[in-house]
Amino acid sequence: RSTGNPTEENMYADVKACLQWLADRGLTNRRTIFYGFSLGTAPACKLAHCACSPLTPQKVILEAPFAGTDVMANDGSGLNMPASFFGDSKLDNAEQVKNIKQPLMWIHGTADNYLSYKTHGEVVWKNYSGTGGKAVPVLGAGHETVPYIMGIKSYCDTLLNFIEK
Repeated sequence: RSTGNPTEENMYADVKACLQWLADRGLTNRRTIFYGFSLGTAPACKLAHCACSPLTPQKVILEAPFAGTDVMANDGSGLNMPASFFGDSKLDNAEQVKNIKQPLMWIHGTADNYLSYKTHGEVVWKNYSGTGGKAVPVLGAGHETVPYIMGIKSYCDTLLNFIEK
């Protein structure tokens, strides 16, 4: 029921508005953690290091991140064509993650048939150069099944252990 236009710029504007709302109600950088899943990893990656963000997180969690729209276009089409052939989005987590200096947790299912573990997740993880990172590959998990394959308790414990460190 959204009335806005689904653009990359509007996605970032919406996330910044939510962060501003939280900041206006007293949330501080010290208590902020960004979690992004799939498409949500784009604003998590970009805003984690952007001076334009109302809040700067202490930690970042990326679950099933995509490397970028070019990789999605290549994987999805089976053709070696730039993403600009299919649309005008320039989302590039593989580049944005290079600027994240906060501790980063990367979670990705090894059997993700939507955003490949090898061409997306590992690329993002290998480009992270901050400190305090933790990789959590989940053997046999698909795009949306990581919590179930890990077990809900184990999944929650893994997140909480990273957050509380």
